[in-house]
Amino acid sequence: MSAAENIIPWDQLLADIHKRQVLPIIGPALVTVDVGGPSQPLIDAIVPDFTKEHGIEYQPGMTLNEAACKFLEREGQSKRKDLYNTVTRLISDRSHAAVPQGLLDLAAITGFDVFVTTTFDGFLTRALTQARPGWSPTKGRAVLHPSTVVDVPQPLPGTFLYHILGATDQHASFAIWEEDYMEYLAALLMGPQDNLKNLIGLLRNRSLLLIGSPFHDWFVRFFLFIAKRSGIAVRNDATGAYLADNFHADHPMVFYFDKVIGSPRVLPMDPCAFVKELRQRWQKKYALSSHDLIESLPTDMPRGYVFISYASEDKEAAFNLALGLHNAGIPVWLDKVRLQAGTEWETALRRAVKQRAALFLSLISSTTEGFTDDEGSARFVMKERQWAAERNEPGLMFYLPVLISEGTRTQLREPEIFRRLQCAKLPEGKVTPDFIARIAACMEEYREKGEIIDVA
Repeated sequence: MSAAENIIPWDQLLADIHKRQVLPIIGPALVTVDVGGPSQPLIDAIVPDFTKEHGIEYQPGMTLNEAACKFLEREGQSKRKDLYNTVTRLISDRSHAAVPQGLLDLAAITGFDVFVTTTFDGFLTRALTQARPGWSPTKGRAVLHPSTVVDVPQPLPGTFLYHILGATDQHASFAIWEEDYMEYLAALLMGPQDNLKNLIGLLRNRSLLLIGSPFHDWFVRFFLFIAKRSGIAVRNDATGAYLADNFHADHPMVFYFDKVIGSPRVLPMDPCAFVKELRQRWQKKYALSSHDLIESLPTDMPRGYVFISYASEDKEAAFNLALGLHNAGIPVWLDKVRLQAGTEWETALRRAVKQRAALFLSLISSTTEGFTDDEGSARFVMKERQWAAERNEPGLMFYLPVLISEGTRTQLREPEIFRRLQCAKLPEGKVTPDFIARIAACMEEYREKGEIIDVA
């Protein structure tokens, strides 16, 4: 058993993540880049270039905060704009580097629905885009600035990313040095509480998982004080905090939290290694298989879900499609007990298609195009398609044919009004990022308007 096994309460942490009770706070140690040697945090990698450009003597281990202070000490506050412009450009120059694996691991843990980052680069945005097909930073991301306070939306639009110390692509300034940190803290502490009530609610009501040195030592203490608004010296707090970082046993933070306060829990492990192991443990314990998902679906379809119509012979493809949509945060439903007898079940299916579904996906295969009307599997598929046709309204999108078999003569068995629709091609029901993005956009429009406009 490793030292981490003895120190880190993995089972409790995973259970809390599964219950959506943990809010990850991401620090610069997870945003690493290769610089011709061992990878290092991006925020450290740009310091030599920053000092060289501004004629500052670089010292090994110099932080961006230290370099910024030397720059402002020499140039004065009137040159602050140059400070942010230089950092923005240096970050932009590295924006096409590979997404750090630590961020990809974190984004793959589906129990996290909100991410709070203290970094001002765009790598976590890219990680979420890659790991969560269909996620859109346009509606799934907000950036705090002392002059422009933006809250976390409620209800959450699936996955949400919050930049709590600014971002280079949104504002001319962001948190680089200690005075900046104080301005952002003041925005959290002294701003109108109604403007940030959802963010403050998340910080208060969830356990915080701070990964990779999100702040300077003093700022960690102050931030947690603000987050909980009752001080952090609270033992056995159900909504406490975890600090995951490569702390040495004699580090002041370890002494302060572990020996003096007793809360939060200090998790002394390299942050990238910690997130990698957390992802592996999460997937082993909670990752759904397609059959797990199907078993968890309710018997009756809730309103506003995606309805998948399929033949029994195509259930594996249907299950693959359902899991792909589910993992992208799209509510999906299908009849998991094909051919169930009885008029009550048929009535429930008709109601699901004609009244409750937001979108109807018709799976087309060699099976559906080849069977005859009197076959049992065909009977339900044909009825579902016909109910969808009866619901169809000109100018609205509801019916989407999905081809799951290669080489099939498509849509011969479709209702007449749908035979000219272009098929989405998903062999074996395996989703693509483009397909997920299309369905996610449709569902977003449905949530906003109660219908989906057909733009074809």
